[in-house]
Amino acid sequence: MNVVNSPNHAKASFVPFKVGFEGQLTPDILVYGNYATAYKDPAINLAALQATPVRTERVRSFEAGAKTSFLNHRLQINAAIFHSIYNDLQLSQLIGTVATLVNAPKAEINGAEAEIVATPATGLQLRANIGYLDPKIRQFSNGATIPGPVAGPLQNLAGKQLPNVAKVSLNLGIDYKFEPIDGYVARLGGEYSYKSRIYFNEFNTALISQTPVGLFNATASFGPASERFKAFFYINNITDRTVQTGVNVFTGLVGASRAVNYLPRRSFGTGLSFSF
Repeated sequence: MNVVNSPNHAKASFVPFKVGFEGQLTPDILVYGNYATAYKDPAINLAALQATPVRTERVRSFEAGAKTSFLNHRLQINAAIFHSIYNDLQLSQLIGTVATLVNAPKAEINGAEAEIVATPATGLQLRANIGYLDPKIRQFSNGATIPGPVAGPLQNLAGKQLPNVAKVSLNLGIDYKFEPIDGYVARLGGEYSYKSRIYFNEFNTALISQTPVGLFNATASFGPASERFKAFFYINNITDRTVQTGVNVFTGLVGASRAVNYLPRRSFGTGLSFSF
């Protein structure tokens, strides 16, 4: 990558790979483990006229888990634990009055998740998925944005929660398929999703975060048993919650302290779908 009108440049040469194993302990229990690497190319913030690219972001991930089935496949339970190590994580840093991309030397995410899928009756499926993450910055310093043209003094952010990552997530779902009329199938579905507090900056500022929130969605469809076509209806964010999905912080020079992005409020739709 070459930066226009700048002598600075960056080259990335990285071959990601994944190795692992899996073993079928019994016909209904499979265990596995793997190690994988990934990377993100060097980058610049063109909007800020940044001339110096940041270094390649690299991640190493370890994962181990099990997939199980019980009651003649009417109950499935899957679980996994993982550990991810980030080097040169690409983050935004305010330098003077300009937000530029920089590298956070070290960060990591430790976590675990479990998934349960049950079919207690014909046509009825219940789902549950819960995850816990411990996403932390291990080495990075930055100056917080304050009203005015300059950033605050550098702060040691080791131990802070990584931005845009929730520690706890939960998803519950239900689907029911039945034939109200011979030859025609109806489907009803509902979903609840929950996320704990998400910070939108590495300083873990409460004002620049989304508090814990849960959302309800629902779907319905009806059509021939062949499912070649169907009529459907959906409604999202049933309780009409206000949910932030991102916050950008600016200095006083641009006339605003922050810009907020929101999830759509309660929305619904209907339509027809065809399969050929």
